[in-house]
Amino acid sequence: TAGFDGTARVWEAGTGRESLKITLPGGALYGVAFNPDRSRIAVAGEDGTARVYDVATGHETLTLDGLDAPLFGIAYSPDGRRLAAAGDGGVRLWDAVSGASLLRIEGHSGRVYGIAVSPDGQRLASAGEDGSVRVWEAASGTLLWKRAGQQGRVFGIAYRRDGSRLATAGEDGTVRLFDAASGQALSTLKGHDAAVYGVAFARDGSLVTTGG
Repeated sequence: TAGFDGTARVWEAGTGRESLKITLPGGALYGVAFNPDRSRIAVAGEDGTARVYDVATGHETLTLDGLDAPLFGIAYSPDGRRLAAAGDGGVRLWDAVSGASLLRIEGHSGRVYGIAVSPDGQRLASAGEDGSVRVWEAASGTLLWKRAGQQGRVFGIAYRRDGSRLATAGEDGTVRLFDAASGQALSTLKGHDAAVYGVAFARDGSLVTTGG
């Protein structure tokens, strides 16, 4: 987890025991992600810098210059070799080992809140303040499709593990499902009474969990 108090924390899911606490410089943290083998966590926050930490020791292993503005979302590629972040200035992609900058994408109007990497690593999906959902080619940054998401800002975005679906979470209190290849809107899930900030698929793809 990552919070407004400027800390990132790792917890045992079975017991709730806190196993690691990292206090970062630069203010609030908005995004956190494990790498595929769970040995590293990447965090993104208010100071516009992404940082990577060793889960076992809490030592910082990599510092990535961001977008000179707050970063809101962060995600590893499935092979752990790349790291994507979303923020005020767009979308940024780095080499997760060397820290080299690979790609910078601009196109959203306003802040980009959500970022997700497709299971095959070939696409980046982003969601933002302008209410749009966009999918980009990860190698070149070419826009593949763009759709209207929720009414108002779109905060969270996630791929299903098989890569067939995208889910988004928005200010209007809904979760929306899209065909990940074409961008066709499939369904709208209602039930929250206010904005939804986070969304994730279960590992088998049968359930969607949300937080708002």
